[in-house]
Amino acid sequence: MSSDLISRQAAIDVADAVWSVTGDKNVAKVWDQIKDLPSVQPVVISKSENTTECEDAVSRFEVLRLIDYSSNDLNDAVDNRYMQNEIKQLPSVTPKQPGWIPVTERLPERYDNYLITTEDEDTDIGTFHPGFKQWSICDADGFRLTDGVLAWCELPKPWEGGQDSDVQRDT
Repeated sequence: MSSDLISRQAAIDVADAVWSVTGDKNVAKVWDQIKDLPSVQPVVISKSENTTECEDAVSRFEVLRLIDYSSNDLNDAVDNRYMQNEIKQLPSVTPKQPGWIPVTERLPERYDNYLITTEDEDTDIGTFHPGFKQWSICDADGFRLTDGVLAWCELPKPWEGGQDSDVQRDT
């Protein structure tokens, strides 16, 4: 997967603009396919100085590939070339990182696993127990309660893979 990411909404806006002018059914099909592309997770990409954060980032390469494969005739090819040029000019983005929340500000509302930062400046996965307003951590000795949590944030959604994935799953 390419690391060059764009805003899904910006890509949809480009397809929408072309579709409103041409009325081409293939452009509408590309529009639907862009909506179905998997979001790129924040843990995959690091932020660089030339990008802005985006709630919903997709691979520019995948959007261009969708457009390229949607041509059926010469008119489609002209519309698609225009769309591809517009997509190539969209600014790069990086997925928005989950925000850290200090425990002094608020605690999680539900029992779940969270990314936590502790007083000894370690980052770990901790489980929050809302009924007791207590954190637990699993280490080599098993589960233990901890009072040293400074901040927490939601874990990113699990990676679902994709068509370009070279990761093989054991079956």
